[in-house]
Amino acid sequence: MLFRSESEVHRLMGDVRIQSGTGDQQPTTVSAQNVDVDRPKDTFTLRGDAKIGTTSGDRRVDLAGNLAAYERRAGKFRINGNASVTTDAERIEGADISGNISRGNKISKALASGSVVLIKKDEGKVVTIRAEKVQAEFDENQNLKSASSSGRPSASLSPVDASSSDLNLEAKTAIRTIFREGGSISRIETEGRTSVSSFLRSGTGARRTVTADRVNSIFS
Repeated sequence: MLFRSESEVHRLMGDVRIQSGTGDQQPTTVSAQNVDVDRPKDTFTLRGDAKIGTTSGDRRVDLAGNLAAYERRAGKFRINGNASVTTDAERIEGADISGNISRGNKISKALASGSVVLIKKDEGKVVTIRAEKVQAEFDENQNLKSASSSGRPSASLSPVDASSSDLNLEAKTAIRTIFREGGSISRIETEGRTSVSSFLRSGTGARRTVTADRVNSIFS
């Protein structure tokens, strides 16, 4: 460990694990091969197998990547290289992810770039979003509110029920997926030439494809 008294920066090396919290706040755990801790700024810089875990009530958020920076007081995080954000119902993967976590340890935003995949467990179905960029917005209960994707965006719904049909959308410009309070999917809006295909898993296995300049799909 190296200590610089003029700025109160601690450099910790070798399979580092830190658990930290203030007052009645639930603790945050950070771990990496090397960690720099700036106490006055309340920031952590993680290098090598970086992991950050926070809990709010019964909701947990886990961040991981090759490198990470967490500004706890400012409520900001950045993850670089093999980045991921995992909540109880969602997982986001990409080359880089940045976002916001409140002092109550609740994630409010995640902006991912570089071959992004967002997977959400919905009621009776799995929603998968793929694009070069995805911005995810969360409500105060850490339920996903919306996901805006661009750069070869696609969205698919795969029902758990084998008698239902898969739905796939691919758009030229952008896809916005909106969720209801509680997390169930509400609608999908697209921009640019869009292809929509559905496949019935049971029976005849019928497949249908339609194209349009813009699509607004509403779910009950």
